[in-house]
Amino acid sequence: MSDQFREVSEQIIEINKGFRRAAGGFASALRDVVQATEDLKAALALESYIRERNEALTTLDMEWARRMLPNATSDYVRLIAVHKARYDCVSIAPKLRHESAEWLRERGLGAMHRPLLPPRELP
Repeated sequence: MSDQFREVSEQIIEINKGFRRAAGGFASALRDVVQATEDLKAALALESYIRERNEALTTLDMEWARRMLPNATSDYVRLIAVHKARYDCVSIAPKLRHESAEWLRERGLGAMHRPLLPPRELP
């Protein structure tokens, strides 16, 4: 093999190595973009769910409660769950949380897995 042929072959090998490194870097960057996209989709879905949940808790939306608690034995049980969730949810206006606390207190019910705090106190 001539020196010139060997030199060109070595150059082609080096160029090929450069392409492989670039392709590996591109593949890594592409994986990062795909992961970031999935993370963004998850964050947006969570944000959407929280917005929907807060609206439902604020308005005591029983249609939402039926979708979220399809195995509850009655709408009354769902309403109890919604009031308990609203009482504990710091994203809900304190006035509404106090209303739910009073509603639960009038019926002798507690918060989720614990007693209610004294009147005028919120978790």
